[in-house]
Amino acid sequence: MYNVLESGELEMQEPRGLVGQSMELWRQLQEEQASYRHKLQAYQEGQQRQAQLMQRLQAKILQYKKRCKELEQQLLERSRELEQQWLRGTEHSQYLERALIWLEEEQQRSASLVQVNVML
Repeated sequence: MYNVLESGELEMQEPRGLVGQSMELWRQLQEEQASYRHKLQAYQEGQQRQAQLMQRLQAKILQYKKRCKELEQQLLERSRELEQQWLRGTEHSQYLERALIWLEEEQQRSASLVQVNVML
């Protein structure tokens, strides 16, 4: 085997030198492979964490949607109750108003009768 020097001359390589170069290249290849495996593992772990985070976020979203529906239902029920109370209050007010008018009319009649009694 020959090796080209910087000067352009050919140099014959010893078999031990080739073995050493081969071993060095093999070592570098192993280091690069280990580095890429480490990077790949870190990437996969990151992807897994991200997927878990997305699942938790989706679960939270579903939980919040459910809670919003519950609150909307409670609000609707409360609105109906308040509307019924208002209607009952309005009816009650109208009843009281009619009763007050009737009492005033009765007072006027009573006053008229008192005047008639006094004249008699």
